[in-house]
Amino acid sequence: MTVHDFLTIVVKEFSNGIDRLDEVLEGLSESDLDRCREPGKWSIRQIVHHIAEAEVLWNTALKAALANPGCTFDFNWYIVDNKCADPLFYHRRPIDQSLSLFRASRKQVLELLDLTDHFWEQFLYAQHESIGEKRKFTVEEIVEWQDKHLRLHLIQIKKSRRK
Repeated sequence: MTVHDFLTIVVKEFSNGIDRLDEVLEGLSESDLDRCREPGKWSIRQIVHHIAEAEVLWNTALKAALANPGCTFDFNWYIVDNKCADPLFYHRRPIDQSLSLFRASRKQVLELLDLTDHFWEQFLYAQHESIGEKRKFTVEEIVEWQDKHLRLHLIQIKKSRRK
């Protein structure tokens, strides 16, 4: 498999994320969105908001890497646990706007990736207390991470649906 073939697969999987999220949420009622896979874990509703927030956050980082390669992107404002989710009302907001935001954000990145051939190696340095010192992320790594992140949360949503 060539590098080009691999990158084509990465972009295809990233693109399919919109449909995968829609499929896992299909048929859920408003009350179903409050199901949790285990006590103390995020509900489907909270996971959807988190997916959308992470998508926008990392897409901003990706655009920073494209527009200003080598810059530093500070993620310290975003705390992954409920210290961030609670004040943003993940637990009670409707999911429609977050789903629209996720779709639009992902489509925008796909458009950007389609417009340039030399973006995969462009990078930025991310800093967040959870990763310690600044860490280099290429555009390729960001796209792959976003797809893995979505897949993880889709599994969690499926488990919550079964409860």
